[in-house]
Formats: sequence, structure tokens, C-alpha cells
Amino acid sequence: MSDYCSINGNSYLKSEIANLSWREYISFSLYQMPNKLYKFYPNTIDPNNGRNYSQEALKNNTVFLQSPLRFDDPYDSTLYLDEREFHEVRLKYYADLCGFQYDKTWDIDRLVHEFGLYLLPHIHNQSEWESLFHVDSSQDDLLNKSHQVFELDLCNEILRNLQKEDVLQIAFYHALHQEFLSKQTDLIQKFRVTCFATTPFSMLMWAHYADSHKGFCVEYEIPTPDEQNITLLQNLMPVIYSDERVSVLNECLADLIDPGVSEDTVGAIYKYGLLTKSIDWKYQNEWRLISLDTMLTDESYNCIFFPISKVYIGAKMPDGKRREIIKICNSRSIPSTCVLPAFSSFSMQECTGKMLNPNCIYKKLS
Repeated sequence: MSDYCSINGNSYLKSEIANLSWREYISFSLYQMPNKLYKFYPNTIDPNNGRNYSQEALKNNTVFLQSPLRFDDPYDSTLYLDEREFHEVRLKYYADLCGFQYDKTWDIDRLVHEFGLYLLPHIHNQSEWESLFHVDSSQDDLLNKSHQVFELDLCNEILRNLQKEDVLQIAFYHALHQEFLSKQTDLIQKFRVTCFATTPFSMLMWAHYADSHKGFCVEYEIPTPDEQNITLLQNLMPVIYSDERVSVLNECLADLIDPGVSEDTVGAIYKYGLLTKSIDWKYQNEWRLISLDTMLTDESYNCIFFPISKVYIGAKMPDGKRREIIKICNSRSIPSTCVLPAFSSFSMQECTGKMLNPNCIYKKLS
């Protein structure tokens, strides 16, 4: 693997980025901030409700922050945790919690067996079982809930598989695996994300995110930081493109023991969950606005964003749709233009009055 990652079109040592504290990474992002960012819209109608969310965003100067679980890249916004290591650490945690004395040299299979035998005499006595796991049904705190979920899963699996020879292995694996999956998903589900590019002339971005050049691209003017915009700017960051996934196991385990999203946990989830992507996506040179639930948005996860300075209309957008976009832009005094294939190179460029394009909508409207 390479020692380097790519951020905002530049190469950095992975160790250099890893050594940045979360606050330092925020400062690093602010220093890298472009003057303009771009968002591609498909300009399509939702068949379920007839709404055109692209045009609504243009009219309202908003961006929609979606759940990262809906992204197309299967690695995108996933947390890298070694499951076997997670199981071992959590198994020892529960053994300590239940007052079970074990030999530190035991492997995980021996610990499962011995700890399970310690628990089995209490399996049919709910109060004793809950007491072992320090579960208080009258309490509603997150730590108590996590203990309760685990002990219920474990108890149910033991009772369900009681006649099987490997009942303890089955039950502990199931309960720990469920906790592992829940932790991965629950942490990411706390966040909402929207994505931006640094150019309106990427053919691949037009193809992938603007309905194969039939949509449009919005240019946003990024201001200098001040008291009014600093919260938004501090949550707007460049994606890290890498060939390596970084474990956030320690931060996730710390969050399980002391529930709540600490700054260290947030920083690790941002850097290595929400902001790190495969080097294959490097061409996107992406920036992301990230919100902890509705911190930056309304209840529908729409965020009023920075001023729109221009709208670029896709090369394949039908004339009728172009007129709709131009009308919206004119009503808001936003400049608009077309993006077309260049003649002498495989690239996209802005349409100018000098371009001999007989299909230009502006010529048809003039």
C-alpha cells in the first residue's frame, strides 16, 4: 500500500493526516477551502410524489443532506472494525462486568466456554441474570440499555439452542455479532451528508449525478469565515482518498463503555468513516457537508446553503426543461449558462457566444 493519500487534489502522508487532532483537521479543511463549490442535480421528478427536488433546491437555495447508508459505494461511510477483536474486547468487558475471574492467557474460545458455564446456573432466574449484567429496568440511560440488549440476546440464544453441544459458542457469537452490527450502523446513522465537486466540467460527474448530462450543476460562492457562517464552514470538509481503511475500533469501544458522541469519536467517524473513500474515486475531488442529525438542517434535512453564483445547464437537457431552469434563474437573478462538449478535446466547457452551436437554447430564445 502507498504511504500517501489524496485530499483536494494534493498528496499527503497518511501518517501526517492521522496525527492531526480533530480540531487541527477542521483548521486544515478551512485552509484548503475553495472559493467555489459545485453540486450536480439530475432535474428529475420523483415518481412517488411528483416533486422535482432539484428545482426545489435551486428555488430555495438549499441542499439536502441524506443518510450515508444510501450512498452507492459499498465502502462509503462504513466503519472499519475488526470483528474478532471487537468480540474479544467486549467479551472480556462483560466478563469483568459480571464479576467473572478469568485467566488473561485464555483465547476467546476458552473464555466463551468458561464464562458461559459461570452464567448458565442463573439462566432461568431473571432477577439473578439481570443483576449479573447490572441491568436496572427502571433506568433509561444508554449504558444500561446496551447491557440489557446484550443480556437479552445472549439469554434468548442460549435457551433457543440449549440442546446443542456448542450452545455457548452459538449464543455468544450471535449476541456479540448483533452488538457489532448495531454499533457500526448506529454511529453512522447519527449523521447526514451532502456532496460537492470542485469543477462544473467533469464529464463523469455529469454522467453519474446529473442524469447523464440532462440535469444541471449549481455553483456556490464560499465565503470567508465569520460568526454567521463558521458552523457551516467547520462541517464542510474534503474527502480523503486512500488505498487503505483505518480502524476506528478503539473509539467505538470507548463509546460503548461511555455512551455519547465524544469529540474523539466524532473526529474518527468523520475522518475514517464519512470522509475516507477508495482511491478509485479520486477523480471526484469531493467535499462534504456533514451534520450530526439536524444540527445544520431543518427537520426534513434541508440546509440553507451559501449563495448561488451561477447555474450550468447540461448538454443533453431537453429545451423545455432548459426553459424551466432559465426561468428559475432569471427570477432569482442568477446567471446561467450551458456546458457543452469541446470540439478538439474530450472535455466539457462553458458555452460562449463565440461557439458555433446551432442547438444552443440561448440562441433559440434570443
